[in-house]
Amino acid sequence: MAEANVEYVKTKGHRAIWLKVTTRITWLVVILSVCGFIYSQITRDDVLPVNEITVSGTFKQLKTTELKALIADGVEGNFFTLSVAGLYAKLLTMPWVEQVWIHRVWPDKIKINILEQTPIAIWNDKGLINAKGELFHDDVSAFRDSLPRFVVATRYKQEMIKWNGKYEKILNEFGLSIKRFELDDRKNQSLYLSNKIKLDLGGTDTAQRLTRFLKVFKSNLYREEERISKVDLRYSNGFSVAWK
Repeated sequence: MAEANVEYVKTKGHRAIWLKVTTRITWLVVILSVCGFIYSQITRDDVLPVNEITVSGTFKQLKTTELKALIADGVEGNFFTLSVAGLYAKLLTMPWVEQVWIHRVWPDKIKINILEQTPIAIWNDKGLINAKGELFHDDVSAFRDSLPRFVVATRYKQEMIKWNGKYEKILNEFGLSIKRFELDDRKNQSLYLSNKIKLDLGGTDTAQRLTRFLKVFKSNLYREEERISKVDLRYSNGFSVAWK
């Protein structure tokens, strides 16, 4: 009699476990079905379409018409299915685009913010470079008169950018700028200034040498500016002047 009761309890327990498993599977199927239905609805192009796209940024070289055409070509799907990564990649194919930020704004807006490239120099007549030393555009024709020209081996490009920043701050105080910057394999530096004077700085203490010369130049040498061809600053306590 005891053995029959044990068998009955085992059978009843198995049925209870099976009922729980079946119930859970049923609920899982229901939930997945509901999720599938919701997904099929929200991924339809006629549901929650993108009705407004705004583009912001300060543009000097980027053309609004080109941006609009490229963005329109990259917008496919609705608010949820729009590929932000795809649109981001498309915009970065434009040479003058440096950074892109894209945000969805519920329920039907896309906001795009674009940072335009800022060229700092013409590098070895190969193209334009930015402050990171990245060569981003090969057409330099519109910038030959407005940007300095860097003549430097590739391995020294970052060093030249760093020195250029230092020299610009020093020269700005005297109303001058760099038109051409040369850095040779031995790291000797030469500057061609906006007043058409060439400066040979050498490879050490260059910022100090430049500052020392400019102080003398501002005090009295500027009167002879038209006659000066080149100044050699590679001396410990002075410099030499070559006249035209």
